[in-house]
Amino acid sequence: FGEQKLLVATFLVAVGSFGAFYFVTTFIVFIIVSMLHSLVNAFVNPLLQALLSKEVDAKSQGAIMGISASYLSLGFILGPLLGGAMATMSIPLPFLGGSLIAGICFLLSLKIYKKPLHKVTAF
Repeated sequence: FGEQKLLVATFLVAVGSFGAFYFVTTFIVFIIVSMLHSLVNAFVNPLLQALLSKEVDAKSQGAIMGISASYLSLGFILGPLLGGAMATMSIPLPFLGGSLIAGICFLLSLKIYKKPLHKVTAF
């Protein structure tokens, strides 16, 4: 498939799985959606790292991976805070928020898909 196509597809399925969590009413459907979502979620970080490493030269790969890890850490801090705040309003609301954020990521990934990969120097 290629990293770019797979990243776009992964975000699209993530939008659907987060949206499905919002509407799930039975345990069996919850398990199926959870398995699909965990499979999709397993692809996101390795795909992003692979694409980032291809975008920079060999000297800058460590720096871009460090920046990526910093953004990931921010997400691990802000995500639960935002999700918890949303859950105080309604328990399934964080899944709707996750679907919205995954949709934004999907739209951004379309820009990556249309752009050919090239080497640039980060610093």
